[in-house]
Amino acid sequence: MRFMLVLARLMVLFGALLAGAQARTIEIISADRLELRRVDNQELVVISGGVELHLERDVIRADRVEYNRTRRTLTLVGKTYYKSVTRGQDGQESEQVLTGDGLVVNLGTENLAGEDVIITTADLQIRGEQVERVPGQLQANNSYFTPCARCGRTPNDYAFRAGRVVLYPGDRLIAYEATLLLADAPVAYLPMVVLFLNDPDRQPRFEIGQDSVDGLFARVGLPFTIGSNALGYTLLRYYQNRAPSLGLGVDLSAYDLIFGVQRLDLYALAEPRRVNDPLGGGYNFDFRVNATGLLPWEGTKNGLQYTLTAERRDIGQSVERKGVTGVDFTAKAEWNELDATFRYTGRFGPDPVGRLNEVLRRPEITLDFQPIRWGELSADFAVTFGSYTAASNPLSRTARAAGDNFSAERLLETHNITYETRPWSGATFSVRNTFTGQYYSTGARVVNLDVNTTLRQEVTPDTSFSVRYDYARQEGTSPFEFDRVGSRRLSGVLRLNATTRLAPWLQLEAEQAYDFVQPADNQEPARVAVTANPNPVDLRGNVQYDFFLRRLENWDARLNVGGGVGVTFGLSTSFNYLNGYQPLVGTLGYINPDRSADASFTATYNLQQGHLQSVRAQVNGIATEDAILNPIRMSVDQTFSTQNPRIQGSQSLTWRGTTLSSSHDFLLPDAVVESEDPLEGQGNLNFALSSPQGGATSWSVQYGGRYSLTRGGWNTPTLTGTYSSTSPGQRLVLNTTLNMPGLDRAYLDVANASANAQFDVSPRIGLAGEVRFARTRSGAAITDTLSFRPFGVTFALGPIERPEAYFSVILDQSFTFSPTATPQPLKPIFRLNVDRCCWTFGAELNPVEQRVRLSLSVPLGGGQNIDVTNNGVRLPGLTTGGN
Repeated sequence: MRFMLVLARLMVLFGALLAGAQARTIEIISADRLELRRVDNQELVVISGGVELHLERDVIRADRVEYNRTRRTLTLVGKTYYKSVTRGQDGQESEQVLTGDGLVVNLGTENLAGEDVIITTADLQIRGEQVERVPGQLQANNSYFTPCARCGRTPNDYAFRAGRVVLYPGDRLIAYEATLLLADAPVAYLPMVVLFLNDPDRQPRFEIGQDSVDGLFARVGLPFTIGSNALGYTLLRYYQNRAPSLGLGVDLSAYDLIFGVQRLDLYALAEPRRVNDPLGGGYNFDFRVNATGLLPWEGTKNGLQYTLTAERRDIGQSVERKGVTGVDFTAKAEWNELDATFRYTGRFGPDPVGRLNEVLRRPEITLDFQPIRWGELSADFAVTFGSYTAASNPLSRTARAAGDNFSAERLLETHNITYETRPWSGATFSVRNTFTGQYYSTGARVVNLDVNTTLRQEVTPDTSFSVRYDYARQEGTSPFEFDRVGSRRLSGVLRLNATTRLAPWLQLEAEQAYDFVQPADNQEPARVAVTANPNPVDLRGNVQYDFFLRRLENWDARLNVGGGVGVTFGLSTSFNYLNGYQPLVGTLGYINPDRSADASFTATYNLQQGHLQSVRAQVNGIATEDAILNPIRMSVDQTFSTQNPRIQGSQSLTWRGTTLSSSHDFLLPDAVVESEDPLEGQGNLNFALSSPQGGATSWSVQYGGRYSLTRGGWNTPTLTGTYSSTSPGQRLVLNTTLNMPGLDRAYLDVANASANAQFDVSPRIGLAGEVRFARTRSGAAITDTLSFRPFGVTFALGPIERPEAYFSVILDQSFTFSPTATPQPLKPIFRLNVDRCCWTFGAELNPVEQRVRLSLSVPLGGGQNIDVTNNGVRLPGLTTGGN
């Protein structure tokens, strides 16, 4: 407790002494002693004994700290640790740790200097005899640096010695007069070394190659940053056979710019035209800009929000599409009374060929007023006015005569007006008017009006009636394709509805509608619905009768007796004026009291033809003993159709998750001569045994196929087996189908088989890929196909805890074996990948693509492939922008 009080006093005193250095806040975390001294007119504060200071987000640990109030410097004495948070030019933060025997920190300028200092970042370690740091830059003289320090190996796989190193945190490291060290042995002198510290997506990108058209070509993207709010790539292009040969571009993203721009994405590339381009020599231009911004505007809710998109694409386009620039600008502001939107969509360049795919708005202004409410009346209005050029509506004679595209001004007005009230007790009254009007400078118009009025009266809690009138009108033809509406529509429907409950178990509903526009023979029929549900009966029926045509349109009825457990009974049928009576379906069922078993019998009777159509029996049950741990479940479902006698169904038995099941579907012989006679006495019969589904491991076996009842056996049966096993990072799926001997087949062979694996056979051997085998027969000729898509085996080399290399043998080809097939040579792909923590190396020998590929990747500076093919040497790096 005494130490805490002393420490608190030290912190208060030290804070007062530093009152002149208000630029940065210092907090004493731990210290044993504090002294005040005056030496050569310099005011010193000396802190000693396990010192730890927090300089805002920085952490300082030292044996002793001397603060010079006059110079505003901190001198760290003894074993020193200084961790700071730096921000790179891309805006990303990273930690930087400096350790040594002495550092001097200037609190005013944030500069730092020291000797024999070790600098540690997330990417590398630097040891310098002399180190100086200013905001945004750190310099080390006579230094040693390596990205391999974090790997924990001695000596480091590779490192550099340099006369001078300049580190730009989060961006790049530049070393002058550098010597490359492999295992700390010097192997090469380099005047300058540049390591990029950006994320992998910000590394230099390049592609170098050669082809028969362009000759030698190179595409390069070099990263750059501008201040702390802009970064991108400089794009360089070179094509030996094009005229001109050089191309130039930029791919840029910037933030927080002038005119309220929050983000700007700019891509521009001038690329030489291809050889034999129809337009001759010169450049194709690709240009794309996307900007979003916000400008302050007094009186608005959120200011003026705007977006701008402009794009031109020449590279890879047809001659008709080249030189076309599209612009889309939108600005929006919101007030308490309304929202206003301005939009301009333009197209610049050659006249379009054919119909436009986009709508040109030059411009368009929308005023969307906030909903207004006066008591029980509410209204919502919006108005849009614009000048448009778009594809013509083929249904408009004026637009069709103008050609593929049409230009006109348009006024669009929409409103929604609603009035709701309760005029007297138990009554509700509402009126709704929804309108959309499109008016064009050509004199054309399109009107869509919907008006509905409803009066509902509740006489008693169980009785009510309503009157509703719906008027709909749609007419007119738009000259544009983009805002065309459907066909002409006109209706005026008056609808009467009454609902009453005569008893707690009896409800009646009646409804009649009349359309004043339609003739009598095109009116809706009257509808009456009855629901009677005295326990345990549930009876429901609907009748629709057309009084204008004096015709019964349709009716349906459904009766259910019983519910829950015990015996249940149901009947249902219906009648339709066009199709007559529908089948009468009767069901008799039973559910035992503990719901462990149920059974049902269903008969379907054809009322139209006067005969029994089908019967169906279903039984489901579960053993009541040991039903939780080891239940036995049974299910049977059988259906017999009387016309063209047919029996079909399924049955299953499940115990401990393992299911034995079968299914059948047979067309039975009858005494009637029909076109189906060749199929009578035949069908499908299958048996299956399977494990529980959804587990980590599952399997199934199925036997069956076409079965002949008259001949007493399967015609061409098959036996199919599947096996699947999954675990974290592992997968193995096996499938096989065997052709079994039957009445029409005397042999046994493999029809097809497959294996899909991502599976570790042992800690050092893994399988990955897919293998498929298929056999086909044409008479006596047999054709076998073995496909690898691809499939490989990988061997891990090095320490078992963390292998440092992987060697893979991969097959990616198909083999066909038949008397007429030409033998194909085996073309295995060999891959070697070496991972040494701070660098990786890959090699691939690919006879399928006739390619040798070598790759080297380091954490700083990215990686690069080298391909050797029949066309020569190629460096297929990552490209930015067009080709």
